[in-house]
Amino acid sequence: MNMKGHLYIIGCGVSSGNFPPEGREILLQADVIAGGKRLLETHAPENIERIVLDAGTRKTSGILAERSRYEKVMVLASGDALFHGIAGTFSRIMPPGSYTVVPNITSFQYFFARLGIPWSETRLFSIHGNKPLRWREILGCESAVIYCDYSRNFAKVAAELIEKWPDAASRRAAAGICLGSDTEKIISGSLAELAENTTEGISMLAVFPAGNTSFPPLLLGFDDNHYAHENNLITHPEIRAVALSKLRLRGGVMWDIGAGSGSVGIEAAGLCAELSVFAVEKVPARLEHIRGNISAEGLGNVSAVEGEAPECFAKLPGPDMIFIGGGGKDIGAIAKAAFAKLKSGGRMVVTAVTLETMSVLAETLPEVRHEVVTINVSRSRELSCSTLMKAENPITIFVFMKENSECQSK
Repeated sequence: MNMKGHLYIIGCGVSSGNFPPEGREILLQADVIAGGKRLLETHAPENIERIVLDAGTRKTSGILAERSRYEKVMVLASGDALFHGIAGTFSRIMPPGSYTVVPNITSFQYFFARLGIPWSETRLFSIHGNKPLRWREILGCESAVIYCDYSRNFAKVAAELIEKWPDAASRRAAAGICLGSDTEKIISGSLAELAENTTEGISMLAVFPAGNTSFPPLLLGFDDNHYAHENNLITHPEIRAVALSKLRLRGGVMWDIGAGSGSVGIEAAGLCAELSVFAVEKVPARLEHIRGNISAEGLGNVSAVEGEAPECFAKLPGPDMIFIGGGGKDIGAIAKAAFAKLKSGGRMVVTAVTLETMSVLAETLPEVRHEVVTINVSRSRELSCSTLMKAENPITIFVFMKENSECQSK
């Protein structure tokens, strides 16, 4: 096998017995072998140059990619290198055909095989690298597995899930500890029982429904008191729901300008995991509310951005959708500047409460305005012997659309 000018990435599975036969032939011909310390000690011959992949993996990967042009380079990866593995890094820096991936079993496949449970419908999550725990999404699944790390093992994750949603305590769960090693353990029980377990080691946690399972609701139109906010500076639930529907949520980038509590952007991020949300706010106290609300929901796809519109737009990635819930006297200029940054085919939704804001928006970008909707909400108010419907201030929603460039050119 001629390996000159090529890089091989070998999935090593979960134990030494999983090493692929194809990989052994490549191993004997390599000029340099890279991988984690444990994998190198287990698989790499002593007479071949070794490179340990650690915190500087991105930089080292670039060096290995360059060396593979004239040397035989082999990279060892645990599990399957294409599943949250290093093969993803090389795929971003090397052209197709310049590297080959030899697949293997992943740790979650091995775990479910040991449990004897089908995993085809299971949702997979990872908290490696201090990623937030998307607890609402996890507990909303019929079956989920979480890749834990050394600082937050299966017991800590189980406890955190219960803290966020106490009804989850009775859910069926299983933990796989040190899978594929001599100290491997599989523990089953309720989520509450696993939260009390003291077994140590790198682990993963699987969560399944119980007979009386209650699933947390979708993050949409939650009561105002669900979010930390300043005075009444929050987009109310019914308006939130309508605004999100008008944005036509999908994968991409969303700006939440004048975010206040961040409620609109947070609910968008919770509904669409493929969406990256940037909640822009200029007031420090409100930014702290936004960060606290993000943390409470365990969302990693929404960021609080300190800045004043429209000056801060230059440092943000181009948006596919924009929500503007604040802007004051500068709302017209902000809306125009934001729309100029909107990608082709995108939508911008702007809310107005005062007559002055409505007047400005009525004259703003009329050529791209898609619709204007006024929403009137009345809430029940209990009196001594009857119920009164008390009207709130009406909210007017302006929806702007940027046509696809292909449509514009026709």
